[in-house]
Amino acid sequence: MGEIRRDTAVKQDYLFVRRPAYYLGSFFGTRPSTMMRSGFLWHPSAGTIVHSQQTDTECWATVAGNGPDASINLTATYQLAGAAWNGAHITPGASAFTVNYQRFDATVTTVLTLARDGVTRAVRSSTAASEQIPLMLLPTDTITFSNGTAAQYNQSSNASATRMTIRRGAATITISWGSQLTASFTPTTRTFLRDAQRRIHVLRIPHSGAFRARRAVLAQRIPAGPPPLP
Repeated sequence: MGEIRRDTAVKQDYLFVRRPAYYLGSFFGTRPSTMMRSGFLWHPSAGTIVHSQQTDTECWATVAGNGPDASINLTATYQLAGAAWNGAHITPGASAFTVNYQRFDATVTTVLTLARDGVTRAVRSSTAASEQIPLMLLPTDTITFSNGTAAQYNQSSNASATRMTIRRGAATITISWGSQLTASFTPTTRTFLRDAQRRIHVLRIPHSGAFRARRAVLAQRIPAGPPPLP
């Protein structure tokens, strides 16, 4: 299913898309405060994988020029199967949702494609930029770059690679960006829930200004009811 919930008074769009392999939420339009960032990616058996934070260094964003695009007003248009979509609740079948959005100054533009089995972000920036992805990870996760480098929970690492793979139980989540780029992986002090085991680690992938990343999320099952808390 897909739906946009709108606050027309302040021009804010809240996008929610549930596909067989994932559940994604994101926020476009006017930023009501300097702290307002949002975005998550949830997996049916692994739980939350991406969880945007309310800071410039931990939000889910393209960082270029004077900061992350997630901290600035984002103008967006929406499509389903290539036709304009008004955001009404809909079951898309095999068709993909597409969100075209950009910073108010048009220096960073992004095409977000939400297919049945994964999420793709194609970014174009007028300057060199960096993709920033806040990953919510567990100590038991196995995290590997395509060149064989293992990224350890609560430890920093770097790798020249084309993708990162996260294995959690029976679930596999792959973040791929195609070309060989030097990515960094940095833990933060931000943890969640009583056991404090779910920790945010930030994946950053610098690039020249043109970037395409795909998150392939492979689900084993779809549980009944709403997704659990992160």
